[in-house]
Amino acid sequence: MLNCNGVLIHSLSGAPENVLTVLHTSFSITEKIRLNRGKLLFWENHYFRILATLRRHRFEIPMSFTPSFLEQQIQNLVVAQPSPLLNGVVRFQCVATHPISFLISVKEVSDFGSQPAENFEVDVYKEGVIYADSRSNMSCTNESLFLMAKHYAAENGLADCILINDQKSIVEGLSGTLYLIQNKVLRTSPLESGCQELVFRTVFNEWIRKQKEYELNEVQLTPFELQQTEEVFLLSLDFGVLPITHYRKTNYSNSLSTALFKQFLETLD
Repeated sequence: MLNCNGVLIHSLSGAPENVLTVLHTSFSITEKIRLNRGKLLFWENHYFRILATLRRHRFEIPMSFTPSFLEQQIQNLVVAQPSPLLNGVVRFQCVATHPISFLISVKEVSDFGSQPAENFEVDVYKEGVIYADSRSNMSCTNESLFLMAKHYAAENGLADCILINDQKSIVEGLSGTLYLIQNKVLRTSPLESGCQELVFRTVFNEWIRKQKEYELNEVQLTPFELQQTEEVFLLSLDFGVLPITHYRKTNYSNSLSTALFKQFLETLD
């Protein structure tokens, strides 16, 4: 089921013809939002990110696009699901019709508290790079690169790939923001590296900075540093924490990352 401009439809065939035409032939903007135990997480942050991206792409934003209106459209879709939906990922898509159209879909996902995978192997993807500029902070900029890297991961039996930029620094994973942990110091790539300015990343980083027992450094990271750290994990909107277990010949534990994310989850209740 989808919400198209405030009307609930069972499939894309129920969308207006102009929406379908532009959807298949033109550019659109997408934002993913987490539904956690029935609660829409960090909606205000997502709302302002949506508007900022629309402005950068010169979309004409309707006056009706208020936080309360769009949140209600998401809730309308969630409650209309055939069975109660507690944990899901909402996909909010803006289509460049005149005036602008929106499509909202939602898929059910596991609870954030699910056990991490026993085997989560990654490698650095080197067949394409992210450019280290502010355009790369928007999720829509490198969609084709992400798609190619996902195919590479599937072909090579990998759980994920780590992307690098044109300066040979590691940027992020396909599933989310990348963190390295050593002696309770977390390191992650800065926005200047070209990583996505994801809401989940922003909120988590703000929380880490308030924790006395941990330190957060946003610094340029090289692939070599992946072999010199205790733990590596991805922060994912879909899955929560994804502790990486193997990178080439390096193996990692996951005790700190899982315990840390558990503490973070407690703040969401």
